Amino acid sequence: MKTVKLDKRHRAFHDGYTHAYRFDAYSGYAAWVEMLLRDAYDRHSWTRKESKVWHSEFGSRQNGCKIFWIYFRDESVITYILLNKGKF
Repeated sequence: MKTVKLDKRHRAFHDGYTHAYRFDAYSGYAAWVEMLLRDAYDRHSWTRKESKVWHSEFGSRQNGCKIFWIYFRDESVITYILLNKGKF
């Protein structure tokens, strides 16, 4: 997992996302982060991608595995994940 600050080269930057987690492959930790974010932010809102606090998707294939991205509009969400990391 790597934390990335998005810029104009990233497609999600144009949708309003500023930061992301980049996973080399979909793993148990990536699934846990998605579950944590669903519980915290998507409990009462199933909205379009443009208005969500976070969004996840698979990227291009690299070394035989698809890269998995989780995008964030605010870097405070990353802090929330790190504070809850002990529960993983």
